[in-house]
Amino acid sequence: MEEFHRAAEDIRITRKTLLDPTEPVPPAPPPPQLPDHPAYHTQYRQQCPSEAQAVVERGILVETEQDLFTQPRP
Repeated sequence: MEEFHRAAEDIRITRKTLLDPTEPVPPAPPPPQLPDHPAYHTQYRQQCPSEAQAVVERGILVETEQDLFTQPRP
């Protein structure tokens, strides 16, 4: 019975912690801004030809010209 009371107390403390956190959650940092300069573009297909299409399909990079990739603009 003592073990049951300890488990119930642990659950009560966990519930209180989850419902009433004492520390506020910091805001997420803004995404990095990429300069619009050719030096920041990537010739990804030449480096990893088997992964280039998958990266484009997932929206991680966009193909601005043939074999020239960059991050999508918001």
